Amino acid sequence: MGCFKGVVAVGYINEAIDEGNPLRTLETLLLPTANISDVDPAHAQHYQDVLYHAKSQKLGDSESVSKVLWLDEIQQAVDDANVDKDRAKQWVTLVVDVNQCLEGKKSSDILSVLKSSTSNANDIIPECADKYYDALVKAKELKSERVSSDGSWLKLNLHKKYDYYYNTDSKESSWVTPESCLYKESWLTGKEIEDIIEEVTVGYIRENIWSASEELLLRFQATSSGPILREEFEARKSFLHEQEENVVKIQAFWKGYKQRKEYMHRRQTFIDNTDSIVKIQSWFRMATARKSYLSRLQYFRDHNNEIVKIQSLLRANKARDDYKTLVGSENPPLTVIRKFVYLLDQSDLDFQEELEVARLREEVVTKIRANQQLEKDLNLMDIKIGLLVKNRITLEDVISHSKKLNKKKGGEMEILNNTDNQGIKSLSKERRKTLETYQQLFYLLQTNPLYLAKLIFQMPQNKSTKFMDTVIFTLYNYASNQREEYLLLKLFKTALEEEIKSKVDQVQD
Repeated sequence: MGCFKGVVAVGYINEAIDEGNPLRTLETLLLPTANISDVDPAHAQHYQDVLYHAKSQKLGDSESVSKVLWLDEIQQAVDDANVDKDRAKQWVTLVVDVNQCLEGKKSSDILSVLKSSTSNANDIIPECADKYYDALVKAKELKSERVSSDGSWLKLNLHKKYDYYYNTDSKESSWVTPESCLYKESWLTGKEIEDIIEEVTVGYIRENIWSASEELLLRFQATSSGPILREEFEARKSFLHEQEENVVKIQAFWKGYKQRKEYMHRRQTFIDNTDSIVKIQSWFRMATARKSYLSRLQYFRDHNNEIVKIQSLLRANKARDDYKTLVGSENPPLTVIRKFVYLLDQSDLDFQEELEVARLREEVVTKIRANQQLEKDLNLMDIKIGLLVKNRITLEDVISHSKKLNKKKGGEMEILNNTDNQGIKSLSKERRKTLETYQQLFYLLQTNPLYLAKLIFQMPQNKSTKFMDTVIFTLYNYASNQREEYLLLKLFKTALEEEIKSKVDQVQD
């Protein structure tokens, strides 16, 4: 009875296959009497296609006795369809993950993506991860350049018979061509990805094989071609020795030509880019100068106190040396004179100060003379008072002398005032002549100190001091100006020379 039910189920399935209705075929496959396992309703269309293809092959086989598919053949077809389903899912995972990794430029994830998506992860070599990524990126860029418009559907052809479609946006899959299907042509397909991986892997393996056998190959080549190469080398060497002069000339000409060509090319480059070269040089020099300047400036800032001390010391030493040169040298250089030229400037203030100094000197001389006269009168008054005490003179004589003293003082002041008011014009002709004679006498005595120098040593020692006060200092007006100072010093010098001549006979004296 069970066998009969199975035959009935086979009949239903074959009828559904012949009708070409995927839903009807799915219903018959799910019949309990058929006992078909691992049937996925989502892939009914693919079951229909695989079963129809299997039945067509059986019908075309001349050796086949039966023209229907039996349960074991139906189960085999369902299993093949499930394998195609798994392969399609793996293909979708590979294509989507690899292309998204390339678009995200995640080069570090390419190895893990390939190992998790490919059917044979052992074929993926970790050392080739960068090569895999570079080759895939290059292939995708070339493919993207040829695409004008891009859709969202991916297409996989299995066994060159079945088409599988997958939408990257909606995650929808189908074994039937969808409506308004635009393929995502900018993405690499699974076949292209596998071909690129295989090409990179094979190249890497071949390179390692040749590297491992390189020494052996070189030894074999050397053994077989060694005598021939040595013979050719000796012949070439002999030829070059025979033509050494010509070879040297040719080499010299060739090297000269290359050098000239390189030089002219380099020169033309500089000529064409003169402005840029000048700008680069100026920038470099500017940067170098700025760096040196900032470094030097920072050094000065770090040692500011020491620099100030050194500068002040150097300036002081320089000023001291220049002043010594100015004072001690007969012909000081112009650079030294220039530093002290401000001292030679005579302003109105300097002139006024000179006049004030001259006036003060005259006033001092006048005061000195007045004080000396008062001192004489005071001494005389002391003598008279002493005589009065000793009853040598009367009180009337002292009072008379005091009145004369006051009268004399008043007369001198009046004469001075009259002289100041009237001047030389108030003098008579004889007095003028007498005044001129005295002027000539005083001039001669001042300018020729020999007379007074000898006269000083002719005076008694007890009167020499008074002589100096009353005659010498009065004659030179107490050195009230520079001329009289010089003449007075010259007199002292001449007097010392006369004293040495008159009193010193030997060096020991």
